[in-house]
Amino acid sequence: MTTRGIDTPTDHRFDLETDFDRYDLHLASIPLAFLVTAGASLLADIALEFALVMASLVGLVAMLDGMVLRPPNGHGGV
Repeated sequence: MTTRGIDTPTDHRFDLETDFDRYDLHLASIPLAFLVTAGASLLADIALEFALVMASLVGLVAMLDGMVLRPPNGHGGV
């Protein structure tokens, strides 16, 4: 359908297989690691500083994997 010369898509549904890729998983894992380790430091007898260092290491591994080891190649990943 064209309205004033602009093409409008007809299907706006989210498709998990095509709209979500491994780089989204990398980005989601970083704050999730901080939330999990912060919760673990509250529930268990773990120092908050140690938990935050562990979360930052998880984030570092996710970033290194996504940007250095297997960077985006413009074709949907490796």
